[in-house]
Amino acid sequence: MELHITPNRIANSIQQDNSFSGAHLLLEGRKDIQLFSKLVDKKNCKITQTHGKHNMREVYQILSDRSNIVKVGIRDADFLRIKGNDSYDSAYNDDIYPTDLHDIEGMVFDSESFYDFLDIVDTGNRLDNFESDHGEVKDLIYKLAYPIGCLRLANKLHNLGLCFKPRNTDGPKFRYNKIICQKNFSFQGEETLINTLMNYSRSRTPSLANYQTILTKLQGIIQIGHPEGEIVNGHDIVELVYIICKKGLRSSSHSLLNSSCVFDLFSLAYSKNEFSKSQLHSKLDAWQQSNRVQILKP
Repeated sequence: MELHITPNRIANSIQQDNSFSGAHLLLEGRKDIQLFSKLVDKKNCKITQTHGKHNMREVYQILSDRSNIVKVGIRDADFLRIKGNDSYDSAYNDDIYPTDLHDIEGMVFDSESFYDFLDIVDTGNRLDNFESDHGEVKDLIYKLAYPIGCLRLANKLHNLGLCFKPRNTDGPKFRYNKIICQKNFSFQGEETLINTLMNYSRSRTPSLANYQTILTKLQGIIQIGHPEGEIVNGHDIVELVYIICKKGLRSSSHSLLNSSCVFDLFSLAYSKNEFSKSQLHSKLDAWQQSNRVQILKP
């Protein structure tokens, strides 16, 4: 279905909506709408899903060429700010703003709202004991997610042919429990990580690099020491948080049925106050003042 949702169709839909005269906020996907719908003033701001950042740029350009519609976009930074990323353009001046960290899940996870999430799911009050045994939970998740994020970056930069997600949204994910020991919550090593992703990718990609090439590229990325927040991917955070909550904290929360529920709870926990501390909020606030329109809840 999403293959038929083209930038032209999205832009046409916005232009044809004569019943609304406010500003339009372009977001990549459903999870972004879920979060930002609680942070924007819906009387003055209408949210549109663009199904990805590439579509967003095209929709923005089409609207700029055709009309004077007031619009702004928010995109996941992904690896945008990583040194040497050819996608980064310091002169880019469209009103499309990246998240502070790799993606929106990372922003919620890095904020104090993450502890509000833990208050919801730590049904047995086991967090203190868990952290006594394994260290601060945020540090642990960053440590576990970092090599996976580095492999994602190596794959992007060097076209290694690895796949990190199913073809269809309801398809099987790669198994994090093969990468992370669920007894002592430790990383199982680069060899296990690479083999797990190679096995997952074989039937999903036409061209897969060999093990030694992947290992060399992965180790090269790890040695650079990129900032955790720019490397760690929100999908990995969500999966690892779920594992730790279910296996480490032994959560019995009825709200935590599967890993997809983690972001639902992230969205509920993320407060307007925490968002107001972000660089993204500052950029949007400056934009709304410049355009004399209130899109953020006061």
